[in-house]
Amino acid sequence: MDISYKSVSYFGQKRENLHFIDLSVDGKNYGNLIIAINTELGAKLNNYCLEKEQAIKVEDTGEDLTLIAVGGDSLLLSIKDAVYVYFDTVAQQKGFTGYLDCLASANSNDENKVRYSLIFSSWIDENLAIFNQICEDYKNEKIDNLSIDYVTENFTDINWDAKVDSKLSILENAVSDLGGVISDMNTDDTTTEDAIAELGSMISDIYAQLEELKKNG
Repeated sequence: MDISYKSVSYFGQKRENLHFIDLSVDGKNYGNLIIAINTELGAKLNNYCLEKEQAIKVEDTGEDLTLIAVGGDSLLLSIKDAVYVYFDTVAQQKGFTGYLDCLASANSNDENKVRYSLIFSSWIDENLAIFNQICEDYKNEKIDNLSIDYVTENFTDINWDAKVDSKLSILENAVSDLGGVISDMNTDDTTTEDAIAELGSMISDIYAQLEELKKNG
């Protein structure tokens, strides 16, 4: 990664957020940004800065904020990253490695995994719609202070015991929800591009199973 900035410090005594002035990453200007280090981008920046700076000064803010940012676009990018980390933690409740693993299990021979995948993908679809509306409200200045806590507090709770339909319906819904996830994912970094390629392959496999199921009635 090509990273440049005027200054960096930890925002708060817990050292959970990095505060950058004039941050640029791979030619993309983030401006003044405060980002949580438990996000994908935040973790990469934290590792880079620790190697470069050796020691990062700490700002005493009086309180530790979960995630804030100065620039609107930078804030949304940071929170979007954190949302997918949150999806990972929810998927891990049922033993999946993360949200991609859970979604991919729509193509599993294990009926329990398929069931959880349908429930999870429908839940993600519902909450991505909520997140998109929150983003629109923030852009339209209907929300003053936006954080990952604010977003997740507005998300619905997942019901792992929800009733599910037949495997045919499961696969049909999984195809739709996987497509929605792909369209909502940030494609600026290589890791996400690889994930999208993987999801595309999953969708092809799911369509093949759909056709086979329909032929066999």
